[in-house]
Amino acid sequence: MSKKILITGGLGFIGTHSILKWYDLGWDITVIDNLFSNAIEPSHEIASKVTFINANILDVSWDDLPEFDMIWHLASP
Repeated sequence: MSKKILITGGLGFIGTHSILKWYDLGWDITVIDNLFSNAIEPSHEIASKVTFINANILDVSWDDLPEFDMIWHLASP
């Protein structure tokens, strides 16, 4: 079973590079991003490697998300 990571603000500059790193290591990646200051669009090839949730992290129902082995909080313009 692969490990799971959540990256908030994951479509920003640092987040997109993080996606590539964790994807190469075989992790399952979930990204929450409200697309306010994203570096790539959800249709970009990098974003196709993740489960994408288009939302503000303050509006996410955390009870509906799976458990994660790691969370990287990058959602802060």
